[in-house]
Amino acid sequence: GKNDDDTNNNWTSFILPSRDPYPLPDLVEFGQFLTAALTFTQCLTNVRVYVNQTLQMNIEKTILESHVIETPKASSWWKNDGAATSSSSGMFTLGKGSDLT
Repeated sequence: GKNDDDTNNNWTSFILPSRDPYPLPDLVEFGQFLTAALTFTQCLTNVRVYVNQTLQMNIEKTILESHVIETPKASSWWKNDGAATSSSSGMFTLGKGSDLT
């Protein structure tokens, strides 16, 4: 069920009851896993872990406004005094999508 303070929100709750008792996982390792997983979610911004109705962990993701970072330009085409925008082997290149074709 939902907590009383959650009734006015459109939250999704997952309740995972167990028929048989099992040892609680290490909360630090579990928290590290959840934090890493939260990085790759678009809509999920908060994870709360309760054990026997007691809040054990609350992880919140803050989404900041993104902005473009301009790379410094070289002073001339024959000097390499700007930012390195590709690996020496040419395997990786930084740039705008249209610059990479």
